[in-house]
Amino acid sequence: MSVWIEILPEGGWRSFERSEALLDAVWSGLSEDGGKWHCMNLAAGSSIWESCEDGSALSMWYDVADGGRLLELKVSQGVAWAYLLPIALTFGLMVREAD
Repeated sequence: MSVWIEILPEGGWRSFERSEALLDAVWSGLSEDGGKWHCMNLAAGSSIWESCEDGSALSMWYDVADGGRLLELKVSQGVAWAYLLPIALTFGLMVREAD
């Protein structure tokens, strides 16, 4: 079982004003083209991107009614973590092990 790592802003997602820019940065390098990532949209307001290389994943939940504002961002260790870490640092996000 993978250990999920939660990525979040210091004041929580509700007060985070750069959600759209963060999502643009995350999605800019994710594509199913080339066989590097596999996307799963299990419910409205969710997106899970799985690395085809090692099975690690990014999990995003966002509020569709609030313009796509992020509600939760988690990642598992591996390629997905290596991909997300520089983006998280650029946006000053914190890291904690998820429950």
